[in-house]
This record gives sequence, C-alpha cells and structure tokens, in this order.
Amino acid sequence: MRTIFFKGAFSTIILGTIACAPKIPVNNPPLVILEASEQRIIPGRKEGIIESQYRFLAVWQSAEKPDSFRFVKNGKSFPCHPEPFRPGTKAAPHSIQRGDTLILSASTANPFASEAGAIKSENTILYRITGSDWQQTIIPSIKKQPDNKLP
Repeated sequence: MRTIFFKGAFSTIILGTIACAPKIPVNNPPLVILEASEQRIIPGRKEGIIESQYRFLAVWQSAEKPDSFRFVKNGKSFPCHPEPFRPGTKAAPHSIQRGDTLILSASTANPFASEAGAIKSENTILYRITGSDWQQTIIPSIKKQPDNKLP
C-alpha cells in the first residue's frame, strides 16, 4: 500500500476504511436506566407504615412495545407505572415507542405476590415485551432523597 501525502486522498482513504470496517454487534438492552432515586414517606401517626417511593428515569430502546414493568427489591415485586418524560401527558405501556424517555414509579405500599421470586438481585426492573417472558435490567445504584415527613 502506498502512502499518499496530500490531504484530499488521505481523508478519502480514512473515510473509506471506516465505512468498510466490519460491524461489531452491540448488545443494546430494551430498557436503559439513566437515574434512580428513593424517597421514604414517613407518616405523621406512629401506627402508620413507612413507605418508600422509587423513581427511575429510563429510555425505551426496543421497537417492540412493553406489556408491563415491575420493580424487585428484597425478594418482593412492586408494580411500576410508566409516564412519559413530558409534562401533562399520560402513557400506557402499549403506547411506548422506541426512544421514549420514561419515568417509572414504584411504591412499597403495593407488593405483588412474587412471580419474581427467582430474581435474587437487590434492585431490578422487570419488564415484559408483548408475547415474551420477563426480562430484567439491574440497577447499579439508587440515590436516596431526603425523607418526606407527613404532618
């Protein structure tokens, strides 16, 4: 191969090399978590139950639509409610499209009987794409927000 020293041909050779390079498959999960937070709600009465609310900022990257979302913590499964990251709009899981930014919210007040009992991870989002089994995204860390103390 000859080395060409003038600018125009060099950039053509470089661009041609990049365009002809083999594509490396990238494993893109359908759900990518951008941020996760937890806030405890402390009731004003002593007999009240302390509740934790979780919020996950996420991006849906699959062309297929999700059926439902759940959050698993301490072996319990909690429903996650998706909302688009646009003020004043509501979303049902079947209306979510590729590239949508979502806020998933879950509360420890309403645990499910755990279908997710086999999941041993501490913090996991489960989601089901229409016609498939449960899939999971593990959340590496959850930022704790200040407690909300009710009167």
